[in-house]
Amino acid sequence: MFWSCHDRPPAPGRPRRRLARTVSGLAMTFAAATAPPVGAQTVPAATTGGEAAPELSVGTEVTYSPNPFLLPGDDRGAIAAEARIDARYTLLPSVQSKLAFAGSLRDRGYSRRYGNVVFGEARLDASYRANEYLSLLGTGQFRRAPLIDRLTTSVDAGVDPRAVSNAIYGRLAVQWTPDAHTMILPEVEAERTSYDRSGLLETTRVLRTALAVSHRTGPTTTIGVRGGGRFSRGGPLDATTWFVNATLETRVARDWTLTAELGVERNRFDAGAPGAPARGSGPVLLNGRGALCRNGERREICFRAGLFSEASGIGGLQRRTFANASWREAIGQRMSLRLLGEYQHAGAGEGDLAAATDAYRAAVTLERTLVPTLTLGGTLEYIRRGLPLGRAVDSFFVGAALRFTPRLQ
Repeated sequence: MFWSCHDRPPAPGRPRRRLARTVSGLAMTFAAATAPPVGAQTVPAATTGGEAAPELSVGTEVTYSPNPFLLPGDDRGAIAAEARIDARYTLLPSVQSKLAFAGSLRDRGYSRRYGNVVFGEARLDASYRANEYLSLLGTGQFRRAPLIDRLTTSVDAGVDPRAVSNAIYGRLAVQWTPDAHTMILPEVEAERTSYDRSGLLETTRVLRTALAVSHRTGPTTTIGVRGGGRFSRGGPLDATTWFVNATLETRVARDWTLTAELGVERNRFDAGAPGAPARGSGPVLLNGRGALCRNGERREICFRAGLFSEASGIGGLQRRTFANASWREAIGQRMSLRLLGEYQHAGAGEGDLAAATDAYRAAVTLERTLVPTLTLGGTLEYIRRGLPLGRAVDSFFVGAALRFTPRLQ
């Protein structure tokens, strides 16, 4: 795709010109979107010729925050203007195989202090069904993201929120179903994450292997076990983690589904750099995560929580605890309301070289469909992160967004 790997703050005066161009793009997008599309139909295009109709959306967003990166000090406010494009495409080369691509590209510029950043992601999922018992699965992904956008989903965001992460991820799995009720899934994953605009975070490399066995015990319930190892390298310590978890997936009501994974893990640390102190095995630690979600036609609710160790760009492993809740409600035929609350605690893990940090995020978003291809939205968001010595810094965002989704034939 077109991600820049060398984003630098612009020369004096350039941020305002970029902001002006992006806001100008907002007006042009609105004018184009409100015009009736040539040959527009009232129903989506059908899937034909072994492929699904591609999906495309373009949009722009303008936000203001008195401290968008949660940095200590005064006079931190800025306006941000962002242009984005999202695409999705599915190809079915044969009855047994499937390829699915999803990608996004964003350009965000700030009116002062923070320059601009280009980021996004590209992901390819592939599957091949050899026969009724055996399937091969693969995933490849590249993602570039400002850590401030991952404040409550990354252990490194609280350490250096101005950094930008570049992650390359790959996964291979074999799905074997020896009978109608049993599934065996060996898999291997590899991930490399580097950081721009940071003097604190170093490149991390993680290799994960796992074997999962599950058995369907009833029409709505599946139980199983999953175990494996994770091998992490980054900073002065290398870490090896062994884990084993019991798994559960069940429907607890008509529209509610519960998925859970609970078990233990044990970490071992070794010197990853000359002169680093040698370390041994740590204690047995609790490991788990779960989600309780309702997917209704007009209402979606989800509660998630987890506790586990995660590789950190500052070295070693950090213990990550998170909890979040989301709610989406349709209001009439044209409006929807979304609520989000997230919490994360990172740090205080075996081999952890960073101070513990807490992060919070709360947001409310209201969207209205103006015409079938054009959506207008407004967002109010609050974020907070902990600093050493018990201090904390918080801020808010207020913004408006416009999204155009053309009908593709």
